[in-house]
Amino acid sequence: MITVSIVTFHTDLNELTQCLKALESRSISVIFIIDNSKDEAIRRFCFSKTNVEYIPQKNIGYGAAHNIAIRKSIALNADYHLVLNSDVYFSPDVINEIENYMNLH
Repeated sequence: MITVSIVTFHTDLNELTQCLKALESRSISVIFIIDNSKDEAIRRFCFSKTNVEYIPQKNIGYGAAHNIAIRKSIALNADYHLVLNSDVYFSPDVINEIENYMNLH
């Protein structure tokens, strides 16, 4: 099981959509979006997704926001956790390659 965290702050929804498309893998169980801006558009966007957990925060900072998701991942007994920026995207098969590499090493 892989979990992912993305910290947002007034993030463009097109950017976030492209990022989430890269995460369309059966291996990913939960994508935590920690919204440091409490942006209503991001909240609505997240609630339209099935495996996304929206976590609104005051602007607690990038690292502290990811730490929230990492703690949740540990509680879920996730095998791996991916910290990702919203402007990063790749083909969905990359997740499987990353998981295979991690399992071997």
